[in-house]
Amino acid sequence: MQVFCCVIIIVFLALNQIVYGAEAWTAEWERTIKAAEQEGEFSYYTLGEFSFLSEFEKRFPRVKVKVVQGKGNELLVRIMSERRAGKFLADVARIGNTSPYSLYQAKALQPIAGAFVLPEVKDESKWWSGKHQYIDAEGKYIFVPVGSVSVNMVAHNTELVSPTELRSFWDLLNEKWRAKIVVTDPRSGAYGRSGARTVYYHPQLGPEFLRRLFTEQVVMVSRDYRQAIDWVAQKRFSILKPKACRSTFSTRADGKKAAHWSRAPLRWRGWTGRLTQTLPRFSSTGCYRAKGKWRCSETAG
Repeated sequence: MQVFCCVIIIVFLALNQIVYGAEAWTAEWERTIKAAEQEGEFSYYTLGEFSFLSEFEKRFPRVKVKVVQGKGNELLVRIMSERRAGKFLADVARIGNTSPYSLYQAKALQPIAGAFVLPEVKDESKWWSGKHQYIDAEGKYIFVPVGSVSVNMVAHNTELVSPTELRSFWDLLNEKWRAKIVVTDPRSGAYGRSGARTVYYHPQLGPEFLRRLFTEQVVMVSRDYRQAIDWVAQKRFSILKPKACRSTFSTRADGKKAAHWSRAPLRWRGWTGRLTQTLPRFSSTGCYRAKGKWRCSETAG
């Protein structure tokens, strides 16, 4: 009987803890949504597409989104300039996987894990390798919520290039493609930088491939990725390297004879999240309070 009573007490305490825990995070979540709706608007700085925001606004119709587009390094400069002027206008920023290091080095970030709200996000056992993933040296500032392997490094105009003509990346050095390749500038960050880095460290390509590509092939260097896509679709150039996300490429090349060409090397693609020091409260799902102003998205991408 005594053992039975102990079991009952343990079960009661466990259930009480579960119920209390559920009530705690649910109440916090509801308060966050309410505060975001009262604020009514937030600014999203992004280097990529933002079609998911339409779903966000359907779910939270009282919260409107102002989008500011640009390259990762351009948005970084803008954010830092605004900070120096005492203006903290970027509520949410997606600036790639490299630019956040500049914010980290400038000590403009704060640890993110303590601000998570949803239990499925806080529970590290539910994440890959059973833990939260970070890419900063201290493992607490630049959070990686998603990652994938990408092989879409090259795009071509299907009326100018046959897939059988490109069996490896070294085929891009063929005399036939001289002055017919446009590359995104690796000095400008974003896709150009990450693509060049992938090739540089690939054991079958490396610095030698990049040196020959830029010195022998008379490539056109573009700092505008969308412009480069248009050039390939309009037959000004036959090949684009490196190509980035499929959705952006498909949108720009819609109705044109352009296609992806996928071969090794593989490269890792991921999104990162970080908090600036002016955001004292943030949930992993995109809800946070900046100087008393709340923002929210359970479906933030």
